[in-house]
Amino acid sequence: MSIFSRPTLLALAITSTLAPALSAQAPQFGLQASIMEPLGTLKTIDSRTGFALAATLDIPLDAFQSLRPRIEFTQAQSQTSIGTEIIGPYSWTTNMSAITKHYYAGADYLVKPTASKDGVYLFLGLGVCKSSVKYEGSMIRADVPNAATEYIESGTDQTRLAFASGIGYRLGRHLSLEGKVTVSDFQGITLSWVNLGASYRF
Repeated sequence: MSIFSRPTLLALAITSTLAPALSAQAPQFGLQASIMEPLGTLKTIDSRTGFALAATLDIPLDAFQSLRPRIEFTQAQSQTSIGTEIIGPYSWTTNMSAITKHYYAGADYLVKPTASKDGVYLFLGLGVCKSSVKYEGSMIRADVPNAATEYIESGTDQTRLAFASGIGYRLGRHLSLEGKVTVSDFQGITLSWVNLGASYRF
């Protein structure tokens, strides 16, 4: 088969078209750290501010837009002391906590209003998110001195599509500040949270 067949010529044409854009700026690997604040229904489960860690790869498409594959781990929890209550013939002191974890894998599309390397950018993201909700607790007989503690544990997880949107500000080649909102589904309930943090690109 000739090296000048149609597939070969098409591949050469695509390569020659993309080469200037790809060679203008090499992809950058990055790390993100942020605080996470639950919103809406999720806030009734997690009453405390959580955290998120992510790894990214910024791939410039041209001077105005780029693609950013991203994997991210988010965790938040709440702790509630239910106190002493009567269950059956006994008096129990109960403490419960809820921990939610979100494992996200997807990609963001970034766009800038100007060709400047620094400044504001907007982005939209699409991916899959595995959300896990775990309840842990303990019960101890309040009416019996030195009673043994009974531990409670239950949980479930589910993987669904997730959407993200946000705004960032690039301070230079390496550092950016960013805020975003992520929305996903968990057993028919909409979960959403906001992240505020910084990213460093190598």
